[in-house]
Amino acid sequence: MKIRMIASAALMVLFGGSAIAADLPVKAPPPAVCPTCNWTGFYVGLNVGGSIGQDYTSNAVSLLPPGGAAGVTNPISNVTDTRSPSGLIGGGQIGFNWQFNHWLVGVEADFDWSGQRNYLSATNFLASTVVVAPTTYSYSDEQRVNWLTTWRGRVGWTQDCWLWYVTGGGAWAEVQSNYSLSMNSITGGAGPFGTVNAAAGFTTRRTGWTVGGGVETKLSGIGGAAFNNWSFKAEYLYVDLGNVNNLFVAPVTAGAPTSMVLANSTTFHDHIVRVGVNYSFGGWAPGR
Repeated sequence: MKIRMIASAALMVLFGGSAIAADLPVKAPPPAVCPTCNWTGFYVGLNVGGSIGQDYTSNAVSLLPPGGAAGVTNPISNVTDTRSPSGLIGGGQIGFNWQFNHWLVGVEADFDWSGQRNYLSATNFLASTVVVAPTTYSYSDEQRVNWLTTWRGRVGWTQDCWLWYVTGGGAWAEVQSNYSLSMNSITGGAGPFGTVNAAAGFTTRRTGWTVGGGVETKLSGIGGAAFNNWSFKAEYLYVDLGNVNNLFVAPVTAGAPTSMVLANSTTFHDHIVRVGVNYSFGGWAPGR
């Protein structure tokens, strides 16, 4: 009898306790906490992208000495236009960041090889008010940006493992200009103004400025702890390299002792969009 009473009491405690526990509120699991990424430290990386220019160009062709050949008014051609040279760019960057709570300041330098280029050619008849001049003249103008480097400051805002920033500083580039000039009689021979067949190239180092912005994110959220030091960025830069002015003088042969002159002026403005990856070596935190 006592055994039955003890068993009954045990069952009541077991099932009664379960019922009471079922009525108690169940705590939800704690929310997942995003890792706090530290952007302070040195970094190096690679980038690739494209550039497209908005270049204002003027080409004036004249015959010398002043006044031109008989009945020819200078300039014999004067063309202004806006070009959009484009091409791929790619290279690397190095920099350092300081993070203060959510704010970030940094410096970055980059160097990119550039395939940006543009080519223009024109052919027309040479007009004279004195003689019949069945003569044509032609010129070509090619502009290249061979490489580009920028040295910039960065100011940004960090949130979890994201960084949004604006950037600006100095820009330097090597600009290559290639020209050709020709003048020939369409009936053969030298014609009344002689002949010209010449080409020339000029290389200029330009100094300018740049401004832009971008976004960067740590890759640890995709690849885990193995990618804690890696980040991916997308960036836009506007670059102003100012004016490049060149004067190409070609002697006229087999005709009057004159010269044919091409005066070129080009203003270089570039829009650059590129993506890249950075590897951070970490570093010290402010006040550490």
